[in-house]
Amino acid sequence: MLKIFKGTKDLSITLENYISGEFTETLAVGEFFHIGYYKPIDALYLETVSQNEENNLVVEFYDGTSWNILSTIDKTFGLKKSGFVTWARNIETQVENSVNGVQLYWYRLSIDTNDITDLTVKGINLVFSDDNDLKESYPGIMEYLPDGSTSFISFHLSARNHILTYLRNKGKSVSTLGVRKLLDQFDLHNYEEVKQASKYKALATIFYNESDNVDDKWYQKAKDFDRLYSESISLNFLSLDENNDGKEEPDEVQSLQYIKIQRL
Repeated sequence: MLKIFKGTKDLSITLENYISGEFTETLAVGEFFHIGYYKPIDALYLETVSQNEENNLVVEFYDGTSWNILSTIDKTFGLKKSGFVTWARNIETQVENSVNGVQLYWYRLSIDTNDITDLTVKGINLVFSDDNDLKESYPGIMEYLPDGSTSFISFHLSARNHILTYLRNKGKSVSTLGVRKLLDQFDLHNYEEVKQASKYKALATIFYNESDNVDDKWYQKAKDFDRLYSESISLNFLSLDENNDGKEEPDEVQSLQYIKIQRL
């Protein structure tokens, strides 16, 4: 589980699964979200609702002496919208440190230009696809948003969990000193390797929810996207952090999945 702090406020339970709640508060220049995990990570997905002024999102790591700015790809555009934030995984100088008495590998997120007076954060964790991915395959998908929802984040979360369960059932795992742990989203070196599969699984679930019976067009769309999901998950390259150290070694990269899909 990620640990998430805003100052001394522990927001881990509120924000780590995107649907438990939300956090609304001013984020001033010089204030931080701290996100910690037991090993280094290289990607987050922030689900936000924000209408803020122009900003840069700053992500930093700790090297034992000071905080260092990471070079990131920020698809939130300074917390203007929900999106992925990614950076290089293998940071040789990164070390664990203590934030609010919790010892983990910590990253701190801040903005550097203008205060955000009404920032609503609905989740900080990692999913494998987002609404932009859905629009690539079905441009009109936003008209199917459930009432009261501003995004399909619950469907992306469901797709991620489905894929993780599928991989676990196929025997995929990581281990430390021979002790295996349950595979989670941060054990994939590159979440984009399962992005297509996640997108199609989310679309299938959306249309299954729209369907009233097996003969309507929504059910058929759902079946079509489920077929694309099966093809995508069976053809994936999968780079796993097999030794569970948060670093990407050559023998962990692009291990081809030979998964047989049997249609009944």
